Formats: sequence, structure tokens, C-alpha cells
Amino acid sequence: MPRDYQEITGVMDYEKNVFGVADDRTVIAVLECGTTVKGRAKEGELESGITYLFRGYWTDHPKYGKQFRFHSFGVSQPVGQRGTVSYLTRGPHVGRKRAMQMWEIYGQDALEAIRERPDEVAAQVSGLTTERAKEAA
Repeated sequence: MPRDYQEITGVMDYEKNVFGVADDRTVIAVLECGTTVKGRAKEGELESGITYLFRGYWTDHPKYGKQFRFHSFGVSQPVGQRGTVSYLTRGPHVGRKRAMQMWEIYGQDALEAIRERPDEVAAQVSGLTTERAKEAA
């Protein structure tokens, strides 16, 4: 019977188990929603608080239950305060404090604001110049 390949999106919470190293590194991770995902990921590729799109299929592990076996993943549009703030801090010149200011001002639209209106965001966020906001965008 052929596998039913699917895509799921979730916010990475933590790595539960890791087996192997470098390119042969398998991760069993838990998403914020409680879903367990399993697949290959190099160290540091899956960050807590970041929203990912996983592609793969569901399995039923005899001991650990239902798991999503991913064969690929990528960063997805962040959802919620934790995901948005974590995502914003990945850009240059945006630390946690500035990312939190953006969240407080723009909420779920903070990422869209920095991408589309960096001049406006620079005027609203302390210590962020227009030039730095454009780089972060």
C-alpha cells in the first residue's frame, strides 16, 4: 500500500531525542501542539519557537505511538507571539527586545510590517534606524 504523503505545519517546541551526528543525525522532536515529528536535521536547523512546514507521512510506532516522519522541512510563516518574535530575531539588528516591541505594536502583522514598511517600523521601534530596518526586512 503506497504511503499517503502530507504536509503539516507546527511550532517547534523541543528536541526529545537525537541519534547520530552531522548528515546522519535523526531528531525526534515535539511541536507545541504535542505532535511528535521524526526525521533528519542537522544540529541547529530546528529552532524552538520557529514555525516549520514538514513534508512526510504518518506512522504508528509500536512503543511511542503516532509520529510524523518528515523527509523535508522549511521555515513557515510564524504564528503567535512566540513564533513571530523568534522569527524576527533571526534577522540582523533585531534582538528580543526590538522583536517584542514590534509584536506589541503590530501583533501578528509584525513580520509583514518590517518587510513592507521598514521606514514606519524604524520610527516606532527604539534604536532601530531606517537603514537597519531595511536590512532586517
